[in-house]
Amino acid sequence: MLHVLLDEVDRLCSERSIIEVELRFRIPANGALPEFAYCQDIAATLTQRGYRPARRADRSYLVRIDRDNDALMASFADVCRNRIRKAIKRGCTVSVSTDPSLLEHFYQAHVNTCRRKGAPQVARKSLVEGLAPLLRKGHVLLFTECYGGRAANMVIVEALGIPCYRLGTRTEASLRGEVTSAAQVLHYEAMKHFRDQGKTFYDLGGCEGPDPVEQHPNYGVWRFKHNFRGVYVEFLPYLRKARGPVTRGLLGLARRVRGDEV
Repeated sequence: MLHVLLDEVDRLCSERSIIEVELRFRIPANGALPEFAYCQDIAATLTQRGYRPARRADRSYLVRIDRDNDALMASFADVCRNRIRKAIKRGCTVSVSTDPSLLEHFYQAHVNTCRRKGAPQVARKSLVEGLAPLLRKGHVLLFTECYGGRAANMVIVEALGIPCYRLGTRTEASLRGEVTSAAQVLHYEAMKHFRDQGKTFYDLGGCEGPDPVEQHPNYGVWRFKHNFRGVYVEFLPYLRKARGPVTRGLLGLARRVRGDEV
């Protein structure tokens, strides 16, 4: 199957005169989970096909979700369990949707959250227009945490393969304290949803390392994810392939200039 996919990539590159290809396989490669031992075979195949690893590699926590509700909850840290239980006692409901009309509401809340944190925003064209067809097909799902019909937090999760948390935001009502919130319950309900679909793991969407560092600028989010007590994984590095000897030389020079060598 991998060779068929790579053959199609080569065909597309020839057809469109693409001079470099970058592949990102979100497959654990650090040996933390024996289920993914096959990643070494994939890496060897890619090397044979002319792909070379870049310096960049993604990292994340994978939570094992193929267990009953009590066992899943028990796997979390105390602070995470407590937040979930309090949210449930307060009458929290979590909905899952494939309705693209909700993306506009998500985007507005996302913009406000980014402004408050001084973080970069995802462009509206990418978030609203880009995700709409994927949401309609169920390739991504939108989960919303509500109290008395008012939204508090929203997350977008990629549903294909290993479910992966991609984007999250708080609503203005939550920020103003008009409605309580506990984003932990959103992920807990998302894990249960995908477990019932036959999934084994839930990817929390990335982290900076195995254990949170208090001085890190993203410490709050890092700690939030760490409290789900997932397994820390390092994925296969990004892999690149240049087409043609002249092209490879020029791209190699460009990579050295930007500090991104292969």
